[in-house]
Amino acid sequence: MKQLFTLILIVYSSIINAQSFDGVKIDGSLNSKIQQYRAKGYVLNKMIPNGAIMKSTVAGRPIELFIFTTEKTKLVYKMVVYLPKHNVWSNIKEEYTKFVDLFIDKYGQPDSEFDFFRDPYYEGDGYEMSAMSLEKVVCSAFWINKNNTTISVSISKYKQVEITYENDKNMEMAQRESSEATLQSF
Repeated sequence: MKQLFTLILIVYSSIINAQSFDGVKIDGSLNSKIQQYRAKGYVLNKMIPNGAIMKSTVAGRPIELFIFTTEKTKLVYKMVVYLPKHNVWSNIKEEYTKFVDLFIDKYGQPDSEFDFFRDPYYEGDGYEMSAMSLEKVVCSAFWINKNNTTISVSISKYKQVEITYENDKNMEMAQRESSEATLQSF
């Protein structure tokens, strides 16, 4: 009976706890996340309002990691990973597709997915990189509320694959705190 209770407790705690990036959970304080990532060899690049930017190499790829906290309670609610920049459309599209496939293997089909260009651009016109800079490329896949985390893989206007992890519970708190701050200002 005691073993069954322990197993149920382990399963329950893994379901309610936030997912992680590179073994660090998307929750808690900014200082604790910085320390955990430093212990893994990450370098603090810059402090930003309500967050930090760190650099490292993960799975052989250099990355930038943006960590964001809520305004008032200062809890981590989002981490955004930027992979290296690309200068060739086929290279960034291939990397994007690889990461979408990786997350499909881990979480199943995305809850929503978008893959299109906005007028006047289209894939194959030779202007894909310009379209990307002008935010005319929409390539994104979303896995919503997977163990209290929403994950997206996107092609960013910065010509990079962007992987976003949001702690759903803390994201709600971030939105609530932002709304409260706006209401107090006006």
